[in-house]
Amino acid sequence: MTGRQEWPGVDSEREADPLAELLASLGEQVRRRREELGWSRGVLTRYSGRSREWLGRCEDGVSVVSLAAVCRWASVMGSRVVITLVDIDESVPTRREQTGGERA
Repeated sequence: MTGRQEWPGVDSEREADPLAELLASLGEQVRRRREELGWSRGVLTRYSGRSREWLGRCEDGVSVVSLAAVCRWASVMGSRVVITLVDIDESVPTRREQTGGERA
């Protein structure tokens, strides 16, 4: 057993893990917005009430983050959260495909 979650309708050859991709994308977006504002992790955590270490793990896509935390971060950064569901057959590039395999 590989320990990988089997997702119905997902091409196993791509080894897609929808949750991991979502967390990585979300973390990258939070980091990008924070950096656009010129904020350190400390500044965002001071406004949002979370630890800098936890924010770092979320930005790195390795911690599961609640929708409430994401909405709080977005609010203090002058942003809003928009969630879009797409057809599984629609071509949505993975984070790796978007960045050419490297962190942006």
